[in-house]
Amino acid sequence: MINHKMELLNVFIEYPNSVHDARVFKNSSLNNDLNEVQKVRLNTNYKECINTLHSLKNNFNVENKKRHS
Repeated sequence: MINHKMELLNVFIEYPNSVHDARVFKNSSLNNDLNEVQKVRLNTNYKECINTLHSLKNNFNVENKKRHS
């Protein structure tokens, strides 16, 4: 893999002869690393959503109690 300056970022040498790029990428450490980053982002976003929902629920309960008092 290269960046916009045509510098090598990652090299994966495992398959002899001709192999499709998708197969090489699927089995590369770069793909594994990107999947781990994605999992962390998903978990972080999930936690943020849950915290927001709890906050909204608490605010609703407080407002609801005020109306019925």
